[in-house]
Amino acid sequence: MIEGLTKSPAKPARKSDTRFERKMAKSAERRNRRMADIRAKTARREAKSARHSAALDRESRRFRAGLRRFAAMAAKDDRGHRKRCRKIEGYLTRLAAAQRRTAESLADLIASMRRDRSGGGRKAV
Repeated sequence: MIEGLTKSPAKPARKSDTRFERKMAKSAERRNRRMADIRAKTARREAKSARHSAALDRESRRFRAGLRRFAAMAAKDDRGHRKRCRKIEGYLTRLAAAQRRTAESLADLIASMRRDRSGGGRKAV
């Protein structure tokens, strides 16, 4: 047999080969750890973002509810104000009518007193 062409039984692994494999395994572990850290960090950020957006939603709902309450109170006050204004206008109208009647009756009274003094006017038969 030709010496260079024969297959020799499996050679034991050299030290440099095992060292290379260990380095590759360590590198893979580091990469996996780094990726796991990145995934955990991303998950924390997403959870924080979700909490923050939920808090903003709650605050927004609270704010809108407060605005609705404020608008309802303003509408109620406005209705009360208009009701009071209508009452006051009614009072003023009645007062003006009473003043007119009083002025007319006073004018009639004064006129009748003048007639009595001057003897004018119709005489009773």
